[in-house]
Amino acid sequence: FGKQPEELFLSFEKEAFAAASLGQVHRARLKSGEPVAVKIQYPGIARTIDADFRNLSALLLPLRLGKDWESVKAQFEEVRRMLHQEVDYVQEAESMRLARELFRPEDGIVVPRFHPEYSGKRVLTTDYVEGLHLPDYLATNPTQASRNGFGTKLYVAWLRMYYAFMSYADPHPGNYLFLSDGRLGLIDFGCVQRYSPDEREILRLAEKSADDPSLVREVTLRACGIAANDPELEAYVAMTEESRNWMTETIRQPGVFDFGDEGHFQRGMNWFSGVMRKRQVRALPMWVYYNRSGFGLKALLYRLRAQVDVGAVLRQERPK
Repeated sequence: FGKQPEELFLSFEKEAFAAASLGQVHRARLKSGEPVAVKIQYPGIARTIDADFRNLSALLLPLRLGKDWESVKAQFEEVRRMLHQEVDYVQEAESMRLARELFRPEDGIVVPRFHPEYSGKRVLTTDYVEGLHLPDYLATNPTQASRNGFGTKLYVAWLRMYYAFMSYADPHPGNYLFLSDGRLGLIDFGCVQRYSPDEREILRLAEKSADDPSLVREVTLRACGIAANDPELEAYVAMTEESRNWMTETIRQPGVFDFGDEGHFQRGMNWFSGVMRKRQVRALPMWVYYNRSGFGLKALLYRLRAQVDVGAVLRQERPK
């Protein structure tokens, strides 16, 4: 902004209270006295991302002769695109604004306001939200009822954004705050995945396959970009079927599902390990962050040992 922090803010703590791979966050107060969090991007981080990807691209050179190269390349470019999105704080502010509009006070889910006059491409100023991160919350030895309440809000937040076709693609524990009054805070919107019309159709088809297993083959053809006469098609169909079965375990069980069930989480990890071991990597780039989002949510719920009526949340959130 061409000014010292003391000129812009009533007070500004020079020492960051939070840090991440792309920037760090400082507490401050506006001239009006409102407490805010000021996220400042590390200088040159965008250039560093480009340099790292050039190096990684060179390491991937041997894969160019393989049949899966075009798919791997597209996924590689999707990761690059999303990382460039994360260093654009103007875009993050817009994602935050859109997400904030999705939630009502009765949801108990807090998305802080951003302050445009104190924000730009590499600086983002938002309301300061007071709360605990997941490890600190768990250290308070919360009741099961509290865990369940937060777990339900996590699922509501995830589905609400998913059905708005702007998935919260970085469900990292550091991006959530557990407030003392039982509300859940969402505080980082750099990694938000938006879907094209074609991708939305595929997501709807995949969702329908949860109730209709006969659609799994069509989902595989479209989601993996694989031809009907491909000799590996049946293996990919089996992979999709296994994924579908794991994802829908939480819905098929009537009533409350216990995300603390280690067996459920392990089955998901076994599926992912098997996909990597068999090198079944052909898939549209959209699935890179979709899977990251879904696995991340379940990992959070597993750490919470939350019990959630997923079916009830789904009926509430699914568009009519």
